[in-house]
Amino acid sequence: MRPRLLPAPRPLRVRSPRNLPHNPADLQYQLFPEAAELGFLARAFIVSTLPHSEPPDPYFTRSSDFYRLTIMAPPHVGLPYGRYPRLAMAWLTTNAVRLRTPTLCLGPSFASFATSLGLFPTSTSLPPLREQLGRLMETTVSCLWDNTQSDDPFKAKASPGGWRLAYKYKLWWQDPPPEDEPSFVQLSADFFQELIASPVPLDMNVLRALRSPFAMDLYSWLTWRSIRTLKLQRPELVSWEALQSMFGADYHDLFTFRFHFKKSLKKVVDYYPALRVTPTSAGLKLLTYPPHVPVRTVR
Repeated sequence: MRPRLLPAPRPLRVRSPRNLPHNPADLQYQLFPEAAELGFLARAFIVSTLPHSEPPDPYFTRSSDFYRLTIMAPPHVGLPYGRYPRLAMAWLTTNAVRLRTPTLCLGPSFASFATSLGLFPTSTSLPPLREQLGRLMETTVSCLWDNTQSDDPFKAKASPGGWRLAYKYKLWWQDPPPEDEPSFVQLSADFFQELIASPVPLDMNVLRALRSPFAMDLYSWLTWRSIRTLKLQRPELVSWEALQSMFGADYHDLFTFRFHFKKSLKKVVDYYPALRVTPTSAGLKLLTYPPHVPVRTVR
């Protein structure tokens, strides 16, 4: 049965990449809060993230407290990594939440899709985007929430789960479809339900402006973590070891990881000046700070 396709969604106040300010202060002034382009990410890919660089194996594991995410792909395809699959993932999840459907039309051409991600469609950008998009479509995720080692035995439980990101898809270069059947992606039912249940709001323009995968991940995590800081109303320290488990599987040395973390944090603060975080010798201290996308915008 042919999936029911909705027209490609029109972006919310999209700012052309050509007109995007290079000065972070200018971008912040223009985008927050009125001109923020509301986007969403799946919580699973914020708590634990995609690889920053190409991993040697067709599987990749990251963990956060009691949560562990394992990403797998066929060996002949490889895992998605870097900036491009993060932009594609944000586009897919944002439009799935906005349209409330797992089946998404990708647009009339590959070049137009690249533009919707904030990329210039050139001979430099399109080939790697094509490769990373193909890898993303073949990705399978296994997640495990296991707090059986927690101090409270009454709350201890292990909840395994998993999903394939795309149930089915047809891309522009795969037997070009007729005009009445454009390129599309149908997210798997399990992934779609996980996404709809707890989408994390953020500013898509800032995600595009942060060119580093590390900085993109850190911005998303700090935006999500802001809700916890508001609930706690007290400082909270996240150790460097815990941060490395979440973000730094590409950096096996803790000293190197801390260097890259602080470098990425400076980039995020440029676009998110309301952040109240302080790197210490023991880890990152989080004080109370607001979400980057106001709650009234999300509602």
